[in-house]
Amino acid sequence: MIGSWGRNRAHLQKAGQLATQLPGGLGAELRSGRRAKRRSVGAGEGLFHYRHRIGAPIVIDDTPWGMVVAMRDRLGAFPRDDEQRISSFAQLASVAVANADTRARLATQALTDPLTGLANRRAFDERLADETERALRHDRALSVMLVDVDHFKAVNDRYGHAAGDRVLVHLARDFEAVMRQGGDLLARVGGDEMAMILGDCPPDQAADVAERMLAAIGDHASLSARHKVTLSIGVAGLAPGSTADELLRHADQALYSAKDSGRNRVVSYEEHMAHSLRR
Repeated sequence: MIGSWGRNRAHLQKAGQLATQLPGGLGAELRSGRRAKRRSVGAGEGLFHYRHRIGAPIVIDDTPWGMVVAMRDRLGAFPRDDEQRISSFAQLASVAVANADTRARLATQALTDPLTGLANRRAFDERLADETERALRHDRALSVMLVDVDHFKAVNDRYGHAAGDRVLVHLARDFEAVMRQGGDLLARVGGDEMAMILGDCPPDQAADVAERMLAAIGDHASLSARHKVTLSIGVAGLAPGSTADELLRHADQALYSAKDSGRNRVVSYEEHMAHSLRR
């Protein structure tokens, strides 16, 4: 039940409650049909003490989504033209639900990477800004990791871009399997670059998660043995009074340090990295 309306002291169900539908009842007919239906029952036989009812299905993309039902406890059935009225109302509801579903899907697509199903760069940036503000306001830890596939171009060149895409999909699933339970966000932020936001997580714990990600790739035969996939991961924690941009820059500096020191490793940000990279 999404909602109901009636006169004072009418027997109505509240939104969220469940109504029993009998196998041969009006609801069953509406779920399997496309047109308005009516039904009358004897005194004391119907739900809510209503003897007469009329309804029409709400159909979305040729699939029954719900129904609009009116019930009458006065003498006499619904007038004939009420079938057209409730059908028109159900059609309006169908259009409204379809439009809402389309908007929701478009909003999801705007924040989702189509290949991996992970959050995209836009979703990552928005979430990082929110999490940084929350962490600073409540004096909580916040960490970010950046993950880069070592020599990914060689995978594409040797096995083809379709194989490269499969590698990224496998990586996404492996990373999700070792993520902490909770509100952490994993995103694809570039071609072969992924990132993770770990709320209420100091950098040493984030580094532990990153090490589990490296181990998961080593355990994945297709990635480690066939495609020779390894990862460079940079980890950084939010410093007091810092910003989201600074946190991301620190993670990026840690990532470059991981690459410069031989790849296939996790490196946590340290203050001296910024000076060494400038040189």
